Amino acid sequence: MSSTTSHPNVTLPTRGGGSRITALLGPTNTGKTHQALEQLIAYGGGMIGLPLRLLAREIYDRLRARVGDDLVALLTGEERIEPLHARYWVCTVESMPVHRVVPFVVVDEVQLATHPTRGHVFTDRLLNARGTRETWFLGSDMMRPILEKLTPTAEIKTFERLSELSYIEPRRLEALPKRSAIIAFSTRQVYALADQLRALHGGVAVVLGALSPRARNAQVELFESEQVPHLVSTDAIGMGLNLNIRYVFFAALRKFDGHQHRDLEPWELGQIAGRAGRYRSNGSFGLTRECADGQRLPGWVIEQVEQQRFAPVSQVWYRNSDLDLSSIDALREGLLRPPFARYLLHARGADDQRALEAALEMPDIAGSLHSPERVERLWSACQIPDYRQGSPASHARLVALVYRQIADGERIADDWLDDQLRRLEVFSGDLEQMMRRIAHTRTFAYIAHRRDWVYDPDHWRDRILRLEERLSKELHRNLTQHFVDERAAFQVTRPVPHDVRLEDGVVQTRTTPLGTMEAFAFVPDLEAQRLFGVREVRRQGRQVCLEAAAEQVAALLEEGAEALRWGDDLRVWWGDVPLASLSKGVRVDEPQVDYPNMDLLQEEERRAVRALVEGWVRGRVEAFHEGLASPEASSPANGILYVLRTRLGVAPRDEIAPQLKALSSEERKVLARRDVRLGIHHAYATFALKPAWWRLRAACWAAWLELDSPPRSPGKRVAPETDWNPALALGLGYPWVGPRCVRVDMLERVSATLRKASRGKRGGELPTEPMRWLGCPADEWAAIARALGFREKR
Repeated sequence: MSSTTSHPNVTLPTRGGGSRITALLGPTNTGKTHQALEQLIAYGGGMIGLPLRLLAREIYDRLRARVGDDLVALLTGEERIEPLHARYWVCTVESMPVHRVVPFVVVDEVQLATHPTRGHVFTDRLLNARGTRETWFLGSDMMRPILEKLTPTAEIKTFERLSELSYIEPRRLEALPKRSAIIAFSTRQVYALADQLRALHGGVAVVLGALSPRARNAQVELFESEQVPHLVSTDAIGMGLNLNIRYVFFAALRKFDGHQHRDLEPWELGQIAGRAGRYRSNGSFGLTRECADGQRLPGWVIEQVEQQRFAPVSQVWYRNSDLDLSSIDALREGLLRPPFARYLLHARGADDQRALEAALEMPDIAGSLHSPERVERLWSACQIPDYRQGSPASHARLVALVYRQIADGERIADDWLDDQLRRLEVFSGDLEQMMRRIAHTRTFAYIAHRRDWVYDPDHWRDRILRLEERLSKELHRNLTQHFVDERAAFQVTRPVPHDVRLEDGVVQTRTTPLGTMEAFAFVPDLEAQRLFGVREVRRQGRQVCLEAAAEQVAALLEEGAEALRWGDDLRVWWGDVPLASLSKGVRVDEPQVDYPNMDLLQEEERRAVRALVEGWVRGRVEAFHEGLASPEASSPANGILYVLRTRLGVAPRDEIAPQLKALSSEERKVLARRDVRLGIHHAYATFALKPAWWRLRAACWAAWLELDSPPRSPGKRVAPETDWNPALALGLGYPWVGPRCVRVDMLERVSATLRKASRGKRGGELPTEPMRWLGCPADEWAAIARALGFREKR
């Protein structure tokens, strides 16, 4: 079922030549998805591809209610529900079985073809997903120019929004109207906002893209049933999730897109803001006052969002999907094949391609690919989604573990899968730990649904489903416990006694504590809220704390940056007051500074605190950089120093290989004068390994890798026993070698000793002195030596 679509400049490869193609373009709240479902039912069968698992589950449930359970299949990365007589296929876009013959195909949110990581999949569906009778593409009107090029025979229909969308001025969190959704772009910020809103209003629902459908639905029900007045969410709600939202407030205007922190594009703001208003009910959007401090929406952006008119898309991401699996070289050549038109951007950094390249660096895997069957199995293992969002190295290790078990057509060992799941069957812990376990569960759900990978897929599917449901139930309970207190939110209160005072950081009456003053915020006591009501406790607590906060901030600003320090938790502290933490920025050495709630301060005071802290953090980084200052405007030595600055002192040798080849003897002396050592394995600045720089480097690397807990200093140990991931260990200057992390300077010393012991021989006697240097047992020392390439004399 294939054909070509003619175009003046290029022949576009497509499938389904007899299909009528229609593009339904327009903003949110136009009824496009509703019309697509009605058409799907009218055809009596078909397939719809959606951008999120949560949305796929929502559409799946709606279709089941209309046509019955036995006729509807659900295909996502984590779930495969395939009734024997299914006629309707609800899928995530990545999971669409495009070769299945169905009369009607729908692809939703096609503007995601502009997404740098997922975009190539949406472009492929635009080219290749076809129903035998009709195909619909749903999305923003800004996709019109690209659709006219990719699908020139398509009939384009434009839809207008059913309700008006208008901008409102920034509001403080305490003044947000009911039915508001507050949008943040990191889990950490979502939790911080939810904490503040709970203290202010008694309760809040939380929606994250990483939530399971059960946990998400339970949280949404709190909001939809008006048990809580507000919802805090990531931009996951922008992808078609239907909620009764009247107002959307942005708590940030920047996001990390998987590659860098950047400002939101107007169309992204419009996609999210468009969730305000439902059917004929008008909606509004704006910023929280806290976000508005120093940030404003330009008038032209506001106008575009209100009118839902955005700059047309001129390029989308593309990757060749006609892959040759006869050999690993053919596969790689297919992945690197350039696009066939200038309006297509070549996608090279997808997760599966990165996992493939990482796996090929493992000698046992690279040497095993001597048949098409093994190449195909490796590529199928690379398709395992990285729901865990850990380091690329850890995902590559999982891919390698799976491939090694299926390489010869065997199945994954039950003992291995059982062990992996047992590690996840822990139903206590904080919110981050619970969400991380659910993410791991989703990854193993994908593996278990591969019938050619596991011995008893039905057993593993049911076990993983029960595990996810249990974890989701506990997560919802924890979210509700943390962020919802229905009695405090809605009960009739009694007055707070008049003798309220602040003593040792505790706000209390003569008999009852009302809360505590933490940093520059008042944190209400749960029992006090139940007794006196949220608003009254909040009012009385703030009133008592305002004067103390003003005195405290005045003292901080008078003492200045010299009074700040790193804490053991790698936050910035002033005395016993935590002022800020770091999160992922544009580079390791340019972290973003995040602040706790400072609602007791005036805007000018908050700005002054932020300026002080950011100046201190920036000053610490610049002081580190001074030791690696560039001697010339342009030289190989300058390039090496630049890499060391951006990596905070330690770099793998292969990252600077071109510069090393071009180094002159004079430039090597320049580097030596700056205490830069060019070792066999790494280049490093010796001063960076000193304890004085540990907390700065650890804080920046922990932020860059988005770790839940800070790494502990190894002190004087040169080969500590630790669970650091490889990226963190390398960044801190303790790369993994066999069973231990070894400090880079000691690693060079050990390597030199091993080379001397084996020089001129086929093998040598393993020296024992390095075992004392490293402080490890004999078996671990032997493993370290083997990892460094040493062969013992036989």
